[in-house]
Amino acid sequence: MTILVGVRCSDGVAIGADGIATSAMGAFPLMHMESDPKIRIFGNSIILATTGPIGYTQRLYHHVEAAVKGQVGSPTSAR
Repeated sequence: MTILVGVRCSDGVAIGADGIATSAMGAFPLMHMESDPKIRIFGNSIILATTGPIGYTQRLYHHVEAAVKGQVGSPTSAR
């Protein structure tokens, strides 16, 4: 199970997440291991907090990073 928490404060936001990835088959956890960061900051304006399969998260990070760099629609952004 992943926990993501966001709190709006008077001078910004505080965001936190657990650091464990769970491989599961339905309701039965098969293993737990440390995961890639579930919270990433892109540029100075995008905070992305994710849950779910790590492969989808990595792909999403790649596309957001490409968009921040202005590479959306380039041949390398399709990977």
